[in-house]
Amino acid sequence: MAGLKRTISTGTTRLSARASPYNAGATSFESDTNPASPRRSKRIKLEPKVEETLEDIVETKERAVKVESATSGASKKAGVAKTPRKPKPIPQALAVPHPAPPKWQETYTTIKQMRARILAPVDTMGCDQAQHKETDPKTKDEVTDAAVSKLRDALGGSLTVDALIVADDATISEAIGKVGFWRRKTEYIKKTAQRLRDDFDSDVPKTVDELCSLPGVGPKMAFLALQVAWDLYLPYFSLAMTPT
Repeated sequence: MAGLKRTISTGTTRLSARASPYNAGATSFESDTNPASPRRSKRIKLEPKVEETLEDIVETKERAVKVESATSGASKKAGVAKTPRKPKPIPQALAVPHPAPPKWQETYTTIKQMRARILAPVDTMGCDQAQHKETDPKTKDEVTDAAVSKLRDALGGSLTVDALIVADDATISEAIGKVGFWRRKTEYIKKTAQRLRDDFDSDVPKTVDELCSLPGVGPKMAFLALQVAWDLYLPYFSLAMTPT
């Protein structure tokens, strides 16, 4: 009985049963598969999926920006420069003037009569009033007016181009700290003062395109500056609605 051997098939593996030499009441099973050539499993082990966190996404983007910046810097060192974008000219007048609204002149006259009896902040402050407080003729609201007055005092009493150039950033920032985006505007003020001295003889430019070439200046402020600084009323604003 000890040497009795019988084979059992399980479909893919053949097992041989034989009596245990150590216990007559026990049966041991052995595989007939050759251990030298084990059957290869067709199952594919999948790696656990790792979810990408927000920090991973940000880190990946920052790494890409650094690589792009390094590549751009290498290109500049190699003498490869990008072609500067040609500035788009600012229209000085509309090709087709807007038609005058009906009864606009009666409305305009009524508003003038109402405003004659009311003192608004625009009457005592703003871009057209700031120049009256200056000793140097070359050079919106309550917050802006207060910031300009504080900056004027910090620079010795007048907002001159030379005074802005020699002033440090901290002095300008402390004066205009109540206005929005004061850090960016501090940079704009310094760069604009430098441009005015180098390119415009420390004076206000006389065209919309030149004004818009200054840091932080857009078409609206350019037209207002021309009106206030040079008493120029362009047809872009007046058109057919200019009161007679």
